[in-house]
Amino acid sequence: MRLDFCVACGEHDPASLEHHHLVPRSVGGSDDDASLMTLCRACHGKMHGYRRQNVRVLTTAALAAKKAAGAGLGNRTNLAEAQALGSAATAAQAAQFAANVLPIVSTIQASGVTTLKSIAETLNARGIRTARGGSWYASTVKNLVARAGDAA
Repeated sequence: MRLDFCVACGEHDPASLEHHHLVPRSVGGSDDDASLMTLCRACHGKMHGYRRQNVRVLTTAALAAKKAAGAGLGNRTNLAEAQALGSAATAAQAAQFAANVLPIVSTIQASGVTTLKSIAETLNARGIRTARGGSWYASTVKNLVARAGDAA
């Protein structure tokens, strides 16, 4: 029967309500109201013996079985194109980050701080993070300055 609440737990959220077939359609069950039971998504999953963590385990096992059988996983039709697009996006992000941070490095250098280690310490003291959110070191400052030299 189609109801506006879960018959198992009383949930009233319409977005989470589903209809459980008392007799599965695969064996001749119908969509008649008398053949349905209203359940929320969680109770419906329990009715079928599923749990959220089981989905991950089952998916991982199924993919491992396909891979063991020699099936290629993923979309391999445009691998080179996808790699090129990924590399271009990464390079563009790096260039944008460098364009934002280099003026700060120039200001630090103009104030008399010139060694890579000192510039890194100053950037860290100002709370400026690297592109990946980490701390600055002499090597990361060197790479940033080198990127600016390559772009020029």
